[in-house]
Amino acid sequence: KHDFIWRHYIALPARGKFGVFNRTHYENVLVTRVRPTYVLGENLPTVNSVEDVNADFRDKRFEQINNFEKHIAD
Repeated sequence: KHDFIWRHYIALPARGKFGVFNRTHYENVLVTRVRPTYVLGENLPTVNSVEDVNADFRDKRFEQINNFEKHIAD
């Protein structure tokens, strides 16, 4: 029901506060490059097979990560 960054977003501390979250949004992109079958469990409408977890898919996720980081830095 949520994108892969959602769990990181909800774990963010309030502005000016520090928090520890023992996960990284990069993990999803790196692990799924080696184990693309993990993405199948996310029930994404555009991913029907491991072949759909390709370079374009990863590029889009990296773009989403960049947008997320820009959003929290602004």
